[in-house]
Amino acid sequence: MLSKAQIDQLTAQGCTAGDWSRVTVAPDADLARFRNAHFRGTVSLGVNAGAVDVDGVTLPCGVYDAFLVDCVVGANVRIARVGSVVAGYDIADGAVVQD
Repeated sequence: MLSKAQIDQLTAQGCTAGDWSRVTVAPDADLARFRNAHFRGTVSLGVNAGAVDVDGVTLPCGVYDAFLVDCVVGANVRIARVGSVVAGYDIADGAVVQD
């Protein structure tokens, strides 16, 4: 369960949740890598300290400008600028979901 300080940090970074008690984050996750992320239902977020290669460019893992509903997000995943909702997915470690 997220602490009040963690929820405050995520909220300050533009994140929202329908119910913060249903959002879990891996203990070693870098909360700074969640920006403008919106969570509904049960969402589990893995460690995100790594980076991924996207079209020859190394980008940080995390969730940026996306809406997640009832998802499990593996370790070192990048989800960014998703124009719709990512709902009901179990996203594997190292995956990239963007644009």
